[in-house]
Amino acid sequence: MAPRGLYPEIVYVTNTAAWHLLVRELFEAPDGLRLTEHTEFVRTLVASIDARTPPTTQWHTAAILCTTALTASKSPEWARRHKHHWRTFLVNCLEDARPEPPRADFADCLRRRRIPVGTAVIDSAEALGRYELPQHIAGLPELERFRLVTTDMCVLARDLLRLDRELTNAHNAVVAYRTQHCLDWSDAQTQVLAIYHRRRRELHELTARIPYLPAVAGQPLTDQVTLRTYLHDLWQVTHGFAAAHLINHRHWTPFHTR
Repeated sequence: MAPRGLYPEIVYVTNTAAWHLLVRELFEAPDGLRLTEHTEFVRTLVASIDARTPPTTQWHTAAILCTTALTASKSPEWARRHKHHWRTFLVNCLEDARPEPPRADFADCLRRRRIPVGTAVIDSAEALGRYELPQHIAGLPELERFRLVTTDMCVLARDLLRLDRELTNAHNAVVAYRTQHCLDWSDAQTQVLAIYHRRRRELHELTARIPYLPAVAGQPLTDQVTLRTYLHDLWQVTHGFAAAHLINHRHWTPFHTR
């Protein structure tokens, strides 16, 4: 993915990821925003991203610069999809910041965790590669499932690799699975790793099937090549996401031996 991207796109994607991390820090840090300020922060930020109100803070300006840079060369449909991902990410931050304890439910935890990964990572494939999936292909149910499975693999790999530092983090998928099923740590890790490998096998199956779907096979060759590039790039995302969270290489083997 990255070798086909040029320096400006790499900078734009990196800045966007950094901005997302800063926003989460703003919501989660003890000295961050007070709970009563969260809703107003999200409301004004979304309004600025949607160009309904002018920017009034550095947060607004940074968000506008990030979204404008990534969508400048894209179609209006792609830009709307990307900005929708930003709004979803901000609303998810707002929900996670509420004082009620999070549910000890693995499926709900995974659903929430998909949002920031999908926002910060999935769109970067097209941005870095300087291509865009045709809309009649981008919305295929099989491709939606491909993106969801990709995101799950990123979340599960990250949470497994960082578990020893997040044993009390209720947003960690392994912690949520252990709590829900009343397991010890070893069994919880084994079960979540098995889920990771089921997702990985499903991704292999989707990779083989999607290019030959009737809705794809009849499209122009350039669109089919773009789709294959996209599938390959999302595979690279899963490897890169896991590698970024490796403490040392001894953790790598379980992710590629089943």
